[in-house]
Amino acid sequence: MTAAWSALLALGAAALWAGGTVLGRLVSGRLTPHQLTVLRYFFGFLGATAIVVVTGAPLTVRWVTYWAWCYSRSCRACWR
Repeated sequence: MTAAWSALLALGAAALWAGGTVLGRLVSGRLTPHQLTVLRYFFGFLGATAIVVVTGAPLTVRWVTYWAWCYSRSCRACWR
């Protein structure tokens, strides 16, 4: 991955974040905070699902790998 591609991805992420903030503020006058949170989670789930489908990533979390990493590093934060 080149530095230019990384910069473009960062700008795209910032634009999506800003757009979500602006749209959230526009509809916050008409929706309750609970409804707004549900909408954000719903569209976040749709976006994450689209990324998984496009990239072909597995749908599982590899907890065994995570705990093995924590154990091998003797990471105190992992055991709290």
